[in-house]
Amino acid sequence: MMLQNEEFKSYENGKSLLNNRFKFIKHLQSGSFGKVSLAYDVVNSIQVSVKVIPKNFHSLQEIQYLERLKSNESICQIKDYFKIGTTNKDSYYVLILDYYSNGDLYDLVHTRKLSRDEIKKLSNQLICGLKYAHSLGIYHRDLKPENILIDYEGNFKIGDWGLATSIRFNNEFNIGSEKYMSPELKIINDKSCGTIIDCKYSDYWSIGVTILTAILGSCPFKEYYTIEQSFENLTNFKNKDIFTDLLKYGNDEEIKNRDLDLFLQRINDVEDGFDEIDDEKIDEINEKIDTKEKIDEKIDETKEKIEEIEETDEIESDDHLFFSMDEQESFNAGDYNTEKVDFDIDLPALVKNSYQSAKSWCDYDDDFDFELEISKLNLNKLNTNNDNDKKHNDKKHNDNEIRVMETEIFDIIDV
Repeated sequence: MMLQNEEFKSYENGKSLLNNRFKFIKHLQSGSFGKVSLAYDVVNSIQVSVKVIPKNFHSLQEIQYLERLKSNESICQIKDYFKIGTTNKDSYYVLILDYYSNGDLYDLVHTRKLSRDEIKKLSNQLICGLKYAHSLGIYHRDLKPENILIDYEGNFKIGDWGLATSIRFNNEFNIGSEKYMSPELKIINDKSCGTIIDCKYSDYWSIGVTILTAILGSCPFKEYYTIEQSFENLTNFKNKDIFTDLLKYGNDEEIKNRDLDLFLQRINDVEDGFDEIDDEKIDEINEKIDTKEKIDEKIDETKEKIEEIEETDEIESDDHLFFSMDEQESFNAGDYNTEKVDFDIDLPALVKNSYQSAKSWCDYDDDFDFELEISKLNLNKLNTNNDNDKKHNDKKHNDNEIRVMETEIFDIIDV
């Protein structure tokens, strides 16, 4: 966000105090809706967060919401606000907020795994703050780890109320961050999943996914996944049933069955860790790993065998030729659609292949003149000496070995 205000630029450059009170320390965050910096309050001798946002209706609404939410400790606290600038072009609102030195939940879950007690603390504090906001008719609409701030004592606070609304039932879709957005909020292929959004239950979904992300270390609901695919990612998650009470989707009745109180109760009842996998799932995973290793071993053996065959047994080009009976000319089978080959006479099978002739050698009468029939085909290059017979037999033997290896691999897969 580029600011056109000279007073704020002077503050950022360390040349002056903002509002004769706040000394710039460093930048914290910047986005399309505003900028946040760390400052020192020279009056109260404390560090504070300074958030500057455009002067418009939504910004004024955010300030009003924060003023109403000041009495709840699970919500980011506003200390003061004022306006800078004299024209529409350089006018901004400046919000003075508590500074939370431990960053946000997003950074925390990407740094280390949260303990069981931390997950319970997170769940209780977020739900406390959310229920308080809902009791005042304020709906957040952008709950996600990046908007959960952490103070120096490890307490969690709901911040960034810039997308909040006091209209519980509305038709504004695609509001919030997609991975944490409830299914009914999304517009897919220019069509919405519903007609009216109940922001209360939409917030329930988002807070559930936020807590689930804190447990797993990453969000299982990806932008490119369907809801069904995302839930498949939770197959091995031991405590997935806890979230089924909150992450309900479908028609209006299903959405209204999202139960925040039951969810919190089940979270508080957990005695073990939240990220453990069922013992049965561990056995299944280990079995799949063993099977894959066996398959990989057989594939490597087969590749080695094929390489040996290629090195010791060069296949002559004549072995890959079919012969046209009409034109008496040869062509390579790789350049021809063999399914369309139409022989005018029943040709005895010379080698074993997928296109057997109607008769084999033993089907003909004893007085059948083979030499005469072969001469008709002009097969001048046909070599029937013992060396080629030996090569052909060796190749057939090696082919059989490869087929045995393939059979063993598929036997493992079937297991």
